[in-house]
Amino acid sequence: MENEIKDNTINKKCSRCGECCGIFIPVTDKEIKIIKNYVKQKNIVPEERISGNNIELRCPFFNIKEHKCNIYEVRPFTCRDFLCNRKNWKDKRNYYMNRSKYNSYTMDELIYDDITIFVILLLNIAKWNEKNFKKTLELLGRKDILERIDIKYDNMGNILKIK
Repeated sequence: MENEIKDNTINKKCSRCGECCGIFIPVTDKEIKIIKNYVKQKNIVPEERISGNNIELRCPFFNIKEHKCNIYEVRPFTCRDFLCNRKNWKDKRNYYMNRSKYNSYTMDELIYDDITIFVILLLNIAKWNEKNFKKTLELLGRKDILERIDIKYDNMGNILKIK
């Protein structure tokens, strides 16, 4: 999390730039249920965020082409309440984080049960190394990921293949 947030508002209103639509959004169980139902009803698929080795670290519901939220009507409290020009954003961030038990889960995983983006992000952070990857998962309290994926390593502990 950044120590400073840039004010991207226009006339003190949201500019729909998407800068606050991050990969990790604190949500409650109730919000997850509402979003899952909405996504199913409206047949909403996550926005494409992988291009070669690059990952766009945004919420899967932020439509970057149209600068809009695909689940705007049911967006989480975090999203409804946040505005980047607030001086107390650190207090707000802490409040949102305390409301959620899913701080190290992506919306992809919570809504679509897809850990691809999360695993690729962590592998990049861990520099595609088995020891670093496992340590990163441990620090995040997400050792469950190891049970959900099959990773092949070479003799040096570098990742060869992910299933």
